[in-house]
Amino acid sequence: MIHQDIKEIPSPRVPPKDVGIKSASIPVYFDLETTELGRNSHITQMAAVCGENQWQCFVKPKVPISTSASDVTCITMRGSQMFHRGKPVHSSNLSFALESFVEFISRQRKWAVLSGHNIKSYDCHVLFNALEAVPKMDTFKDHVAGFVDTKLLFRSQFPGLPSYSQQALVSSFLHCDYAAHDALQDVVFLQRLVRLVNFDEHNRLKASFSLPCATFSHESLRVTAHNLPSLQGLVNEKIITKCMGRKIAASDLNYAALKLAFSRGEEEGIRQVLSEECGSRPRVTKSSIIIHSIAEHFIRTTRPFFMTTK
Repeated sequence: MIHQDIKEIPSPRVPPKDVGIKSASIPVYFDLETTELGRNSHITQMAAVCGENQWQCFVKPKVPISTSASDVTCITMRGSQMFHRGKPVHSSNLSFALESFVEFISRQRKWAVLSGHNIKSYDCHVLFNALEAVPKMDTFKDHVAGFVDTKLLFRSQFPGLPSYSQQALVSSFLHCDYAAHDALQDVVFLQRLVRLVNFDEHNRLKASFSLPCATFSHESLRVTAHNLPSLQGLVNEKIITKCMGRKIAASDLNYAALKLAFSRGEEEGIRQVLSEECGSRPRVTKSSIIIHSIAEHFIRTTRPFFMTTK
């Protein structure tokens, strides 16, 4: 890895203060099906439901649908024609699908709360990538207040369950099976599932997160992906753990920034940048062991002839 020198250390990224979504907010349940399992996947189907109002749209992806995804969603492409469960379906381009999705949201209420299963770690990131690609993020922000992850909601309300997959929860609480991984069926049954339980307000707040917090988390993934490769050498040399490397990268620091901090104040310079106040927490860490290990690395690499002989 080639490390490019920098002249200034980036300012710390301060997360926005999260404000829980109150139970009085009416949820719009949504779900996505995608070309693969990764967060950079393209959308193949979207669906939403709010009370009796339903919406869905099949989306023509710009990348091939993986075999593993098709096995789960039963969505395939033959040429330009999309098929769902072996039957041809009309598919729209991403721009039209997202415009229609936002329009559906806006018809339900001014500030919607989007609810979905496992959305904090997956669906939100896929959705944000799509909104940025079109781009329609600004329009989306005009209608959405925040999110509720129903997987986190059930995990808080019912700790110790053998599984928190939506299929398992539907089976346990609704005592039925359904066509899982069909986006429309997923949101219809998710709404039924959540309506069945009288959730504690505390647990509901724990499972909710605001739009600014969601976008901050999404940007953190991008920042981490950009900075982490430069820190891989420190991980390989066991100077820092992989987890610490990700934490440093997410704070918008890379190898060059650490090197610059060391040049300005050696170990104290590393300490100042890693422990810099960031909201109510240090930017990265206050651990003297980690700070000393990183400083020792730069002593060895920037002063190869530091040791003297007698």
